[in-house]
Amino acid sequence: FAATLGREPVIYRPSEHAHIARLYQPQTVGAVTYSDGVTDDLNKVIWSAMLWDPRRSDREVVGEYTRCFFGEKAAAEASRGIYLLEANWKAGVLGSHSIPKAFTLWQKLERSSPSLTKNNWRFQMALLRAYYDRYVQVKLEKETALQSSILRRLSLGSADPIASARSTIEQLDAAQHETPAPELRARLLQLGQQLFDSIGLQLSVP
Repeated sequence: FAATLGREPVIYRPSEHAHIARLYQPQTVGAVTYSDGVTDDLNKVIWSAMLWDPRRSDREVVGEYTRCFFGEKAAAEASRGIYLLEANWKAGVLGSHSIPKAFTLWQKLERSSPSLTKNNWRFQMALLRAYYDRYVQVKLEKETALQSSILRRLSLGSADPIASARSTIEQLDAAQHETPAPELRARLLQLGQQLFDSIGLQLSVP
């Protein structure tokens, strides 16, 4: 993820930020929760809540956040989904179990909450992250499989090494122009456009 994301990705780290806020609070006399954008909206809420009362549970704060912004019906599942998004970045992408779980949960919420999906930028940001994490995982799985296949073939040697090298280069070139999960990529671009249209969130530049 560090290799694919820029400085201000959509990021959910409620338990980690609660820990950091509590850890450094004794060294401060008051603080302001500030960042350069909306992509860490939840984390700023966590910091404010922890600095106000460090005894609070981050899960309680996340529950209030989802009830406030997503409504009572979606709150419990959305809270669970937020912690799954946090878990997505705690281990390697290959073989991660939380990434498909988070993706399935947010897709389910997407289908059951059409008004949130269409009109709520906080909900759209969480969807964007779930789709993004899954897209990166699928892409990495396919590229890793291709790399393994090529390395295996090269290790066996060839009667015609020049032809083998050309074939390998053609395979790599073809992979550069393939989209491994076009439906995921299309939905990502759609969500990005919705966020730009509603709140001016600029996820890319020319």
